[in-house]
Amino acid sequence: MIVFKIKEIRESRSITLYNLSKNTGISRTYLRDLENNKKTNPTLQMLYKISLALDVNVKDLFKTPKDYY
Repeated sequence: MIVFKIKEIRESRSITLYNLSKNTGISRTYLRDLENNKKTNPTLQMLYKISLALDVNVKDLFKTPKDYY
């Protein structure tokens, strides 16, 4: 199962969902669904836009087994 860390990263950088939406061109509703893991199949282009706006690598948007320990 794919689990995203988008919300954790966004909040740690004090970026609002509105600003992330504005900077990526992705709707707040879709971003919220990604953050809450209701949507799990974004395109690579969307992930790239999000990673640029959050200043992280695309791979950092995903939880890994080490994040659970």
